[in-house]
Amino acid sequence: MALERSAELEQTHYEMTAAYNNRDVEVMRRLISTHPAVVSRGTAPDEVVKGHEELVAALTQSMDEGLAMTTKNVEAYADGDLGYVYAQNTFIDPDGTEYPSRGLAIAHREEGQWKFVHGLAAIPVPNEMLTADSPFAARKAAAT
Repeated sequence: MALERSAELEQTHYEMTAAYNNRDVEVMRRLISTHPAVVSRGTAPDEVVKGHEELVAALTQSMDEGLAMTTKNVEAYADGDLGYVYAQNTFIDPDGTEYPSRGLAIAHREEGQWKFVHGLAAIPVPNEMLTADSPFAARKAAAT
């Protein structure tokens, strides 16, 4: 088989987004794989959640904090039962503050249903902000 655009996987991403915004934990639970490799990595260096139940709990906590999410420019590709989804997401605080994010998720079709195995969120940072004095830069001590 060849890597091809997958409308079915794109739809699964939209279902997950709708479940998040509707606080539908059971749909999210169904769309997250129970495979031991399940992991989600957020934007903070230590924001790593491993395991099905841990990820469901983390998403539930996020929902309880009142975050909402919009998504656009979704692109999903699959080859057989393995695929990925890229999306531009925006997380929205209850006060209306918006946080843009790029999302990448790996999905596996299990018993006929796409389920998410890995998620990665990244905040897009303009290159001009990546300078030596940027909070994103780490200085290494010069070798002597």
